[in-house]
Amino acid sequence: MTPSKAAAWKTIPSWYFIATGDQIIVPAAQRAMAERARSKIIEFHGGSHLTLISHPEAVTPVIEDAICSVR
Repeated sequence: MTPSKAAAWKTIPSWYFIATGDQIIVPAAQRAMAERARSKIIEFHGGSHLTLISHPEAVTPVIEDAICSVR
């Protein structure tokens, strides 16, 4: 295996969706990871670890924003 030359998250734009009710990966840990990657952070008040599935109406605009910003 050939090691990568650089971490993609250092140069490629990213978005991070944080559900404040997540009890699997607590929001503070998620926020730290997102900030390290310089991600655009979107916070959803409530939800759980499965908010991406249970609240598609909140997630869809984030995906659309990401698509539009990298075109």
